[in-house]
Amino acid sequence: MTPLKRRFYEPFLPTVNQYKHLFDALEYAGARPIFVGGCVRDVILGRAFIDIDIEVYNVSQERLESLLKDIGGFQYTGRAFGVYRKGHLEIALPRLEIKTGTKHTDFDIKINPHLSFEKAAIRRDLTINAMGYDWFGNQFLDPFDGLIHCQNKVLEAVNQDTFREDELRALRVAQFIGRLQFEPTDALERLCATAKLGALSKERIGTELRKLLWKSEVPSKGFNFLEKTELIKQLFLEKYALEQRSAFYQFCDLIGAQPTGLLKEKGVYSALFWYAPSDTTWLQAELVSLGFFKKDVIWGLHTNSWLQQLTAETAAVAGFHEALYQLDLLGVGLEEAAGLIKALTGTEALVERIQAVDPYLLIPKVQAVDLIDAGVVPGPAMAKYIKTARLVQFQEPDLSKAALLNRILGGIKI
Repeated sequence: MTPLKRRFYEPFLPTVNQYKHLFDALEYAGARPIFVGGCVRDVILGRAFIDIDIEVYNVSQERLESLLKDIGGFQYTGRAFGVYRKGHLEIALPRLEIKTGTKHTDFDIKINPHLSFEKAAIRRDLTINAMGYDWFGNQFLDPFDGLIHCQNKVLEAVNQDTFREDELRALRVAQFIGRLQFEPTDALERLCATAKLGALSKERIGTELRKLLWKSEVPSKGFNFLEKTELIKQLFLEKYALEQRSAFYQFCDLIGAQPTGLLKEKGVYSALFWYAPSDTTWLQAELVSLGFFKKDVIWGLHTNSWLQQLTAETAAVAGFHEALYQLDLLGVGLEEAAGLIKALTGTEALVERIQAVDPYLLIPKVQAVDLIDAGVVPGPAMAKYIKTARLVQFQEPDLSKAALLNRILGGIKI
């Protein structure tokens, strides 16, 4: 076994063992299962992967479905495409795709289990995604020089004509640039620049943007590609000033470098509002239409509002601490608030001021039960009393609960 072939054995063996009944049945049926797509690419690159794609040759769709039914658990996620899924494993039959219209669904699909691997792979977008590994035959299949392109860190289209058949591929190139930090060839760059993203659904655009934002090691590289090809003008970020877009890309790189935690998972949402034009009434609806989770978008809107107050209230003690208190209610603790401010503004003095805050100061001394015990009738006014007590506490942290209650109930106008 050559070193290249040996490289695939260990990464794919757990899948073969997990689905032993499937592989035994495929072998008995004389089928030819070939690992394809991203999992093969990631083995070459030494990257971790979760999803496994297998194309099964030399067996009819009816026979394959019968085998999968006997094994159980496989869902027909795209029967017309010959695609079946179970967990992180996707089984597909080789097929030809012939474009018949302008929509991404306008394809004439011809399933053909007897296609050559090369003919089946022509429908794929990039050469690095058009490699395969034949498990039973122990063969590495690379009809379009994907291995060389992986080694040289180059992105190239498998076929310019088939690449044009799906406008989404231009966005996929951008997210692969951000994820892998590969460089597109001049020909691929020119090809992507002709894409008409308006032909795509918002959901498909959003899927690729989210991959660029959250799966990329250096998101700015992908966004800079969108700037260079002017595809950015077809996306909602076109409404941002160029300087603000550039700052947003840099923010994404900083957040992307975080190992785990709230900043990495949700920080982008606050930044989308931070860098947006002053009128953001359109942005919430735009992000939701792109498939971003509504609750996270709203979180970003509110977090940004309090971060803005935090930077504006550097001199006002009560307002500064109230912003930190509200951020804490949103799950943004002092450490996360300092991290966001540093990434958004780079203002070390403000970061140090946040870090110097005693977290116990943000715990209100006066609660609703204290006001009820003091004779306050529950109602709209109670929330105002609680907020007033909180703001007084921020200004005079040494006051006791009794002194706070006396202060707010002893004549302070609310």
